[in-house]
Amino acid sequence: MENASKALIMAGSVLLALIIISALVFMFNSLRGLKTEELNSDEAKKLAEFNQKIELYNRDLYGSELISLANLIEDYNSREANAYTGGYKQITFKVDMKEISVEMDGYMDKTYTNYEKLVNDYENNIENLLSNLKKTEKILNINIKSGKDWYGMTQEQKNIYLANLQTTKNLSDIQIDTIRKTMEDKADDYSNVVTASNTFKNRKFEPISFEYDEYTGRVTKIEFRVRPA
Repeated sequence: MENASKALIMAGSVLLALIIISALVFMFNSLRGLKTEELNSDEAKKLAEFNQKIELYNRDLYGSELISLANLIEDYNSREANAYTGGYKQITFKVDMKEISVEMDGYMDKTYTNYEKLVNDYENNIENLLSNLKKTEKILNINIKSGKDWYGMTQEQKNIYLANLQTTKNLSDIQIDTIRKTMEDKADDYSNVVTASNTFKNRKFEPISFEYDEYTGRVTKIEFRVRPA
């Protein structure tokens, strides 16, 4: 009788232990499932937010907007799509500028497959060049971008201006010749870079490809070209 009682107690203890273990396993699986749902929900939210941000540019863009898109892609590729950290696929970016290659000759390339080079060329060959040209006109007190000033002067007007400058500043003929050449060169440079700048900023670029990763649903490829005039 005593042995039977002990057996019942042991069996009850084992059963209770199994019930407790089963309950713990159930709770663990439930918590894990809940956590997975939360992660999936967060991932879906991030995906929607990211694609929405990128898809705002899935339309005709002006050049300045194209630069903004290139900067956005650069930030994403360096922060979230780093292959070394197991991130998402990087976004590839291509821009066809052959339609305006004549106006952009010497300032920007006909085709870009690198968003960093697109931004760098625009900043260095157009924005910074314009800034430097404006410094020259400020130093010489001549407005090379205005049609009523140096660039729009007749040869006689330029001669009169330089003669007065020579007298006022007590400059030598060599100095005056240097100023004349400088202003002629800068005026030509200014005209050309302004043409390139206005062309890039005012022409529209049309999207020809917005591709998505089949597994993550994220944008992975973007292509634009200049819309024909």
